[in-house]
Amino acid sequence: MSSSLIPGLRRGRAAGMLRDNTEFGEGLMNGAESLVRTLVGGGVNVCFANPGTSEMHFVAALDRVEGMRCVLGLFEGVVTGAADGYFRMKGTPASTLLHLGPGLANGLANLHNAKKAHSGIVNIVGQHATYHIGYNAPLTSDIEGLARPMSEWVRTSPDAKSVAADGAAAIVLADVETALKLNKAIVFRAAQHVQDFLPMSRRDILKFEGCAVAWQRALKEAGIGLNDLSFAEVHDCFTIAELIEYEAMGLVGEGQGARAIAEIARAPFLVESLAARPEDPRQRCPDTRRARSIGWSATVPLHEGLRRTYEWLLTDGLRYAS
Repeated sequence: MSSSLIPGLRRGRAAGMLRDNTEFGEGLMNGAESLVRTLVGGGVNVCFANPGTSEMHFVAALDRVEGMRCVLGLFEGVVTGAADGYFRMKGTPASTLLHLGPGLANGLANLHNAKKAHSGIVNIVGQHATYHIGYNAPLTSDIEGLARPMSEWVRTSPDAKSVAADGAAAIVLADVETALKLNKAIVFRAAQHVQDFLPMSRRDILKFEGCAVAWQRALKEAGIGLNDLSFAEVHDCFTIAELIEYEAMGLVGEGQGARAIAEIARAPFLVESLAARPEDPRQRCPDTRRARSIGWSATVPLHEGLRRTYEWLLTDGLRYAS
């Protein structure tokens, strides 16, 4: 397997990372150092490198972090070939450090060989600063497009905060054949995707039926139950959606998504129902005194009136709108 990681470079910094430790004080690190420490922690302790200016922050981190050995290669093909040979001899993955797309391209032949041999390599490829990419410099290229044919996994890290997590993912991801040969392999036992109904009129907006179906199918495919899991990583773009997903997964009952977080954090359950303010629509009532003065009176219950109004909007209301 070969995983290619492309640290994204942010505007205003030559290497898109956080400022160096000396500017912040003890205990903090930049993105490059966080990536090196992640590699070392994941058992990747050698880096075959042919860096350029875009990778200088990573080179500096290699010198600062104990446990990582850097081996300089004068040609990218030497670098990738050495990483392939290292895995074949030791059975543990190595990393490479390459300069932009052309540097990666120079090493693709041996990455092809590595992929065929299922050799474990984490390729780290530098990228231009965001403010520089727009000028279409001579070395600007589609790095992901170059990396994908020879990689099992490709990721461009958008910022310094995410590069360490992306590096960890690059270490653990492998094709099935390789993973089954390793002592500490991580294999995906199930993957499911279900599309939910988009029209709100056709579903309960407080329930994610698609998520619930996908979750149950995944558990069935993996041959396990909810109680067999010791950890679940859940993500959604919106907090309320993630809480509803907890409920769809069966981690908690309906309406108890926030309580799950409170229990994990061992914090008081902070969600409470507050009295509606006077301007809240649920508190306001229309002033019907003038209508009543001419003999009008409400003869339809509120919920029935809302139902009729909704049905009218779906039929006659749509004709008026068009």
